[in-house]
Amino acid sequence: MIFVEMYDKDSNYISSMGVRFTSPMLYGIGSCSTSTAYLSVQPPVEKIWTIGKTETAIIITCNGVEVLNYLFADSSDSDCVAKLDSCRAGSDNTLGPGGNTSPDKDGLYTG
Repeated sequence: MIFVEMYDKDSNYISSMGVRFTSPMLYGIGSCSTSTAYLSVQPPVEKIWTIGKTETAIIITCNGVEVLNYLFADSSDSDCVAKLDSCRAGSDNTLGPGGNTSPDKDGLYTG
């Protein structure tokens, strides 16, 4: 399982997300969903993961292929957009404390 916790710039917990290595693979995003769902694209056996966040979505790629583009606005939880918009990448380029609000060339805050 890949598990990522997200914090605001003041180190307050915002949410978490996880990917389960089941067959087929599942994901869950706290504050946005109460259940898990299948990744929209099932990745190959050997995996290099990138988990990134824009102001409007969490994007996961595996071996350069986008397997999830979760738009916060699509959540059934009314707190999803407000909570996850406050999360920024840290100064060490991780999704966590630090307050670094400079995305990479694709507009992602990656960790």
